[in-house]
Amino acid sequence: MSFSIVLGAYVALSAAVLLLNVKWYWKVVLAAAAVAVSMKFYILRWLGGAFFAPEVPGWIILISGWMFAALMCFFCLLIVADIIWIIISIIALIRHKYDFKRMRRKQNICNLVLLIVAAVIAAVGVAGGTATPRINRVELVFPNLPPELDNFTVAVMADLHVDRMTGKEKIQKWVDICNQLNPDMITVAGDFVDGSIDLYKDDIAPLANLKAKYGVFGVSGNHEYYSGYQEWKNYLNSIGVKMLDNTNTDFPELKLSIAGVADKAAVHRGMEGVNFDAALANTPEDNFIILLAHRPELAYEAAQKNVDLQISGHTHGGMIVGFDKIVARFNRGFSSGIYQVGNMTLCLSNGTGIWNGFPIRIGFPAEIVLITLKQS
Repeated sequence: MSFSIVLGAYVALSAAVLLLNVKWYWKVVLAAAAVAVSMKFYILRWLGGAFFAPEVPGWIILISGWMFAALMCFFCLLIVADIIWIIISIIALIRHKYDFKRMRRKQNICNLVLLIVAAVIAAVGVAGGTATPRINRVELVFPNLPPELDNFTVAVMADLHVDRMTGKEKIQKWVDICNQLNPDMITVAGDFVDGSIDLYKDDIAPLANLKAKYGVFGVSGNHEYYSGYQEWKNYLNSIGVKMLDNTNTDFPELKLSIAGVADKAAVHRGMEGVNFDAALANTPEDNFIILLAHRPELAYEAAQKNVDLQISGHTHGGMIVGFDKIVARFNRGFSSGIYQVGNMTLCLSNGTGIWNGFPIRIGFPAEIVLITLKQS
């Protein structure tokens, strides 16, 4: 909440209260509007549902997301502009050419332009955030790859975030795209849903139509635990998505093991968190090991456990060019793409959907990754 307060208060004071030459009550209205937009998470939660899964119409979520993104963008532009105006004012004062009314008029014009720019950027971001995922084809070469796995394909979906914005039609469309790739295996790297099973089990049901020769596998993300993960786990298993939280499945004929770890959010719900020993128990030493882990930050530990390939999501790629650097700092240096961590390769998907709290993508499009394993 502290960030929301700072965001709303700074915009209100800098752009409205201190600068605008209007009646005091208009300043109050505009300041209140800025604060209200900055507090949108809490307002939506008050209207219905949980913080991460507000139960309000999709169009409200989308518009409020656009407004919040525009406010954040305006906030960043405003800070830069204010610094520049302070420097200009100091120079004008030194030269005894400072004109308060003229300076205020120019600042107001500048702020209006910045607000329009911020609104356009946010609109572009929302369009990107709700766009159909692209196909991202990736070839990964491994010197230790068993011959049986040469040209083996794995389709990667992640961060579906089924909610009021992302329903049954979208999920079926993504399933169709994935099936058209004809992968040998399909994986879903967590964050399937935002909300309870009673509300969204029909929306996520099209995942039952996913088709791959060697099966469909998934692991939990942090968001499933906010709305009752055990129920979701049972349901996903029942529709053909084999959940691999701290367990594995072997394919002896391929010399392949597919394993998964639970998300660390599990411990806050009284469930078992990340357990590499359980996830990799009894995997044959000469098997190629693929690990599903929602959070990419686990890559360093996974590399020490002789995992060959880790598949992750969680970061949404960083969402916005520039902002991805901040996202990476909170994820041990990872945000999007392919990384080499020791002898292990990390494939970090941008995600297939987007979280309703910040439905923005600029420079990091939604994707379904198709990995092709190759021998060196």
